[in-house]
Amino acid sequence: VDVENEIRRHYGRPDFKWEESAWKKFEESVLLLTQRGARVLLFTPPFHPLSAQCESADVDGTSHRDYQMVMEHLTRLAETHPQVIFEDINNAGRHGFPHEMFFDREHLHASGAGPLTALLSDIMKRAGADAERKNSASPVKQEPK
Repeated sequence: VDVENEIRRHYGRPDFKWEESAWKKFEESVLLLTQRGARVLLFTPPFHPLSAQCESADVDGTSHRDYQMVMEHLTRLAETHPQVIFEDINNAGRHGFPHEMFFDREHLHASGAGPLTALLSDIMKRAGADAERKNSASPVKQEPK
């Protein structure tokens, strides 16, 4: 089986349709977590690098234009809610994970899982350091005696 043709077949014609109601449910879920004190890390996992050259940006049939719209929504969510962190690791298939690191069109081998785990760990450490800086910069209220 020609791997490249197999991957291109799975990243076929776009058929994604934006559903505002689905986005609202997702957004409400994320915000509910933040209201309960959780920090939320959202990220796009890397898809096979050939996805950058295919009609669809992912195996769900999202066009590259619609993929960009989803990224804009996720970016805006993170920009407007400090407890939400968003990283577009996939970057429309331009992410630096080579073909050899993929088991199939959307899953990494162990050789790719290790670097992805390290990247996510760095993102979480950076987010934790940023939160500590913000907290230490905030004036501490003294309790009246």
